[in-house]
Amino acid sequence: WSVKDSTDATIASSTKKKDTIRMQPGRNRLFLTLRTSTPCVNAYVDTIIIDPFVQLKLPKDTFICAGNPMTLKAVTQGGVPAFRYKWSTGDTLDEVTINPGVDSSFWAAVYDAAGCDNSDTIKVLWKPLPKVNNMPDARICYDQIHTFDGGNDSTNLRYLWSNGDTSRYTYVSDSNQYRLRVTDSIGCHNFDTAVLFVNTVPVDAGPNTSVCDKDTAVLNATGADSYQWFVAPNLTTPVAAGSSYSYIVTADRDIYVKAVRTYAGLTCTNTDSVTITKDALPDITFATLTPRCVNSTPVNLISEALTWPTLTTGTFEGISTPASVSSNFFYPDVAGAGVNNTPMKHTLRYTVTDAKGCTSSKNTDITVNPLPVAQAVDGSYCGYDGVKPMNPHMSTATSQVLGTKTWKALDAAAQTALVQQGLLGYTFNVNQVPQNRTYQMELKVTNSQTGCINFDTANITVREIPVVDAGFVAPLCQTATTIDLEASQYGSNPAGGTWSQPAGGVGLENGHFFNPDVPDSNWSKSKIYYTYDIPGNNCPVTDSVEITVKPRPDVRMGNPGTFCVDTGVLQLSSYGTPLGGIWSGDGGVSAGGLFNATAAGAGSYNLKYQYTDFGTGCSWEATGQIAIQEKPTLTVVVPKAACEGATFDLSATYTVATGLQWTTQGDGLFDGNATSTASAPKYVPGPSDNSGKQFTFNVQTTGNGVCKPEIRQYNVEIFAFPKADIQAAPLTGCEPHNVNFNAITDQTPVSYDWNFGDAGSTSNTGTNAKEEHEYKKFGTYTATLKIVNTQTGCEKQALPVNIVVHATPKANFKMSRKVTTVAATDITFTDMSTIGQGAISKYEWELGDPLNSKSSAK
Repeated sequence: WSVKDSTDATIASSTKKKDTIRMQPGRNRLFLTLRTSTPCVNAYVDTIIIDPFVQLKLPKDTFICAGNPMTLKAVTQGGVPAFRYKWSTGDTLDEVTINPGVDSSFWAAVYDAAGCDNSDTIKVLWKPLPKVNNMPDARICYDQIHTFDGGNDSTNLRYLWSNGDTSRYTYVSDSNQYRLRVTDSIGCHNFDTAVLFVNTVPVDAGPNTSVCDKDTAVLNATGADSYQWFVAPNLTTPVAAGSSYSYIVTADRDIYVKAVRTYAGLTCTNTDSVTITKDALPDITFATLTPRCVNSTPVNLISEALTWPTLTTGTFEGISTPASVSSNFFYPDVAGAGVNNTPMKHTLRYTVTDAKGCTSSKNTDITVNPLPVAQAVDGSYCGYDGVKPMNPHMSTATSQVLGTKTWKALDAAAQTALVQQGLLGYTFNVNQVPQNRTYQMELKVTNSQTGCINFDTANITVREIPVVDAGFVAPLCQTATTIDLEASQYGSNPAGGTWSQPAGGVGLENGHFFNPDVPDSNWSKSKIYYTYDIPGNNCPVTDSVEITVKPRPDVRMGNPGTFCVDTGVLQLSSYGTPLGGIWSGDGGVSAGGLFNATAAGAGSYNLKYQYTDFGTGCSWEATGQIAIQEKPTLTVVVPKAACEGATFDLSATYTVATGLQWTTQGDGLFDGNATSTASAPKYVPGPSDNSGKQFTFNVQTTGNGVCKPEIRQYNVEIFAFPKADIQAAPLTGCEPHNVNFNAITDQTPVSYDWNFGDAGSTSNTGTNAKEEHEYKKFGTYTATLKIVNTQTGCEKQALPVNIVVHATPKANFKMSRKVTTVAATDITFTDMSTIGQGAISKYEWELGDPLNSKSSAK
């Protein structure tokens, strides 16, 4: 088969008997060639006209350079929009990007809205890229040239370097990245890139400079790894190695440095030079400096110490005492004199720099004379100390100075009191000046050898004399409370002083308190001194006060003793002496001495008896106590009745007593005795008590103090115990087992207290005369009953009964088969029964067959 379109282009071919082809709109010719096994051939031609429908055109067959993607676009003509696309790559847009690695074919199909479709195919030949030399990166020194080689001798290749060169080789010296593009005859091109690294040696020895004579020029080279220094004209032998070179300047010189730098394995060299010019030093000439006193004004060293032609733009400094020179002034007070108050020579250095920067230094001396010793000594005097000499206000060293010493007061009043006494010096009259002030006295000392003068000031304080009054105290009773001598009513002033007494004096306590309760006072008199000093003045003044003490009366109280709370009203007046005093105290005692013991109640009460002597007006008191005892209390616990033949439990508690006494009017015994002192004795009625069905007993408190005993008497009836028996049936049975219980008694009213001995049961107890209980598990159970007469409290425990419950077996079996056959007719039945107690002793099988077969085997 072969099909050509209207342009006579073959659009399809096939060797199949039946095949499907796609024809394009227009006239299509179909050629069919038939061949057999014979040489005979036949042909058939037909024309097929296709109506117009959607068309799809791809670019003509082409080629692609390796690694360079290509975009294919499908062009659609005719048809009904919208269009859908499908590529052999799986893409669905109207264009696709391809990058095959071999020769390839690509087809695309288009589908329009009318349901028509069409397709086209393009062949793409794959072409390899031209070969380019794999150029390695390179490194050179800054003064070298490097050659990069494209590395392909083909004449059909074209070269283009990134620096514009178009030959196979390029010659470069700049540090950069160089890119080569190689293009073959069909337009495919390839690339390679190489980097040229250039090692530099940026050595720098520094700028040319001028250096002062004898100074050291320090040269520092940078930009390399190692250095060698040369001094012209000898440039063959190095004078030093290293980045730094120090040269003492004595003449003009050219200095060279050779530098070596290694980077990334490549070593390069370079040189640099610097010219050094020598400058002369400035001249210094000094004038002679005159000695100064240590308190002299500062010395201008520029104007006094320098002479022509010395430059005055320099700076002085202190060598021996650096702080003595500042801003070219010498300060004698800072420099100071020598040790032990002797003259001292100070060395000064002058340093000056000329316009070229050259500096000279030179030393000179100046002497500082010490000041004479002037040490004024402060003093302080009380305003009453009178005339005081001034010599003690000079130190010993000051008095030994050769020269003159004069005093001057800086206050007019003090100057009047300051008098020169010829060779004896000066005196100061303290009494002549106002007090509570400090006066400044200036001491002037002049050294007759050096003429140096020194001053000092003494502060002389004249302390104030206080005005002191010890006050007045009227006569005090010996019984009066301690008084504060500094209280305002006694008039002592000013406050803050101290009180004292002569040796052997009494009454003064705790600083400023006076206690009139002095021993054996009989109108005694005590002199008390009050001394006051203004704080910090140390000028004390003392005054005194005399205090008369009146004796206290002799008051006493007898001991009333102890009374019972039921005593009533007591008269206490006879217990106090002298008569006529006033009673007071706890518990409501009246001023006349009446005390109601019953109203006061039990307890201990403080009493006070106070008496006043009308002659002196002094009072005194005596104290004592009266005791009121509470009545005894007794609480007895007695059962309401006694049961015949039983022990009778008694108990009693008491207060305000030391014991108990139990007695009986019958013939019974308390713990085996006719009487008892126990708090809880047991009483056993005697025959007479039992025959009379009652007994009477007494109990009373003992050890009652001043109060009467508390007594109780009780009569108690004696009653018989109730009868208590249990009827139970049946006593044995299989689980579960029901038992009926019946209580037998001879009294009423009574209460019943059953316990069936079945601890695991929720109904193990009962309170009725008749009860029924189910025992659910095998075992032996003990049932008990207690009967209590609810009126007398007498109770009886019945004899217990035992209930025996046997275990009930649980029948079960298994069989060997459930279905039989003619060949296997037998079925074996095996017992699987269980029993909680004992053993199974009998089996009864009913097999259920038509013969009603039975068995007793296990």
